[in-house]
Amino acid sequence: MHYDYSRALRRDEVVVHLVDELCLYPDLAESIAKASRQYGFQFESGMCTLQAPVDDSKVVLLRHLIIIDGIDDPESITNKYSDLIQKCTSATIAISYSSKSTFSHAAQDVERLKLQYEGKINYLLPSLFEERYIPARQKLIDNSICDSVRIKYVPKKTGNLTEADIPTDIKNFFLKISDLIRVERLYHRASTDGFISIRSPDHGTNSFYVTCTKTDKANIDLSRIALIHSYDRRTNCLSYKGSYLPSSDSVEAAILYQKLSWMNGLVHTHASNQFTRNMKYRNRIAVPPSTYGEADLGSRISSFITQSNFTDFVIMEDHGELFLSGEHIPNRIFEDIFKCIRHELI
Repeated sequence: MHYDYSRALRRDEVVVHLVDELCLYPDLAESIAKASRQYGFQFESGMCTLQAPVDDSKVVLLRHLIIIDGIDDPESITNKYSDLIQKCTSATIAISYSSKSTFSHAAQDVERLKLQYEGKINYLLPSLFEERYIPARQKLIDNSICDSVRIKYVPKKTGNLTEADIPTDIKNFFLKISDLIRVERLYHRASTDGFISIRSPDHGTNSFYVTCTKTDKANIDLSRIALIHSYDRRTNCLSYKGSYLPSSDSVEAAILYQKLSWMNGLVHTHASNQFTRNMKYRNRIAVPPSTYGEADLGSRISSFITQSNFTDFVIMEDHGELFLSGEHIPNRIFEDIFKCIRHELI
């Protein structure tokens, strides 16, 4: 089953399993265990934890599996752990490739396997480290959170938000950006990654609409949009209206809307090949690999934008890209972002 994130998951409802065949990072298991205590999920390490029959009497709604292995062939690794994958809601496979060429040759197989498993498996992109293409430590820790409980903020729901409550021009903005994401395939793993947002000054200076977490951005369901009223950095509390939890990246978005008063539209995508890992955009990297869903990330991005004067798009290394617009009318905000993406893709 797939949880819809209409509310925050409880600790007893989520289990993250780690199967680490390489031990690249001696403290990885303890770091994920620490994250589990901080953000509220159960953590188990070792293959044996999943080899026993699953106890259906427990209230677990989500099981996420993280696999780290060094076999260069994605299909062989997937087949090796297929029984364990079947027992879980989702899985991340982090492969340590022996060279850049083996990583490049595996790309086509990865795309095929993602389709075959209908997005259930995330094949984590490796990072170059000492001439080896290996999974980054911080990405593995973040994955334990973003593919389980998903959010790091404290949610405070203040009411519901129906499709009828959203102005027509705002709805059209979301629909048009969704079409653009689908046509240009602005995602790597799945179209549920990233977020679409637009400022809503009618509800307060720093209020904005944003897609909810785990929303398909390429085929958007307008019921999965939330209205953010405020974010309290001291308490890490995000106040919102909506039927589902706002994007896990809403904290960074809130900080950017607060600090960049001229910005009225913000879209976050994961088009790794087109933008994030494209060498011609290295000067647009706003931050090095960083933890997601935290206020500090938003502050550092806003500082880079202000100092660099890149007001159309910037990159978060090993994470994704942010497209910005300072236009005031929703249709013009869309056109601004559309022109930027299309111009760069030509």
